[in-house]
Amino acid sequence: MGAMAALGAEAVEALLGVLINPQSSSMQLGLASWGLAFVGARAPEALREAAGSEHAEIRAAAIAALGDQIQAQGDGAARDLLINALSDQHVDVRAEATTLLGKLHDSCWATPHLIPLLNDEAGQVRKNAALSLMKLQASNALPALREHLECEHEPDVTAVLQVSISQLEKI
Repeated sequence: MGAMAALGAEAVEALLGVLINPQSSSMQLGLASWGLAFVGARAPEALREAAGSEHAEIRAAAIAALGDQIQAQGDGAARDLLINALSDQHVDVRAEATTLLGKLHDSCWATPHLIPLLNDEAGQVRKNAALSLMKLQASNALPALREHLECEHEPDVTAVLQVSISQLEKI
């Protein structure tokens, strides 16, 4: 996968093929996602196209790989794709987009997008939103986190909310 990723844009199609192959192992899926992230900004158009794929697995991997384009390159189109992915019909895509927001180190931009995700129907997205807010040190999100803690019904999400609140209160 490393050699394929070093090829750049030429490898994107093959890496995407691994992601949608039902015979791919978990390790192969992980390596293909890593390879796609490694290609990153060297194949911006290919990643943007993949973010619009009909396959949720491809969309999720492409969104996860957009970080460098957004952060280092200031790619507005990639930012728009990330924002659109927050409302994707597939939970894995929303979860990846939520995680990426926390990695971008732009609390002012990300926090208003993350707070509504605390209401997402999927527990994984709610957990990722709380973790991203914590990672961004978004102490201004404390009221929203506390409010969601009171009505959260999934124990694993409750635990993450509690940790996020605790860490943000220390700031």
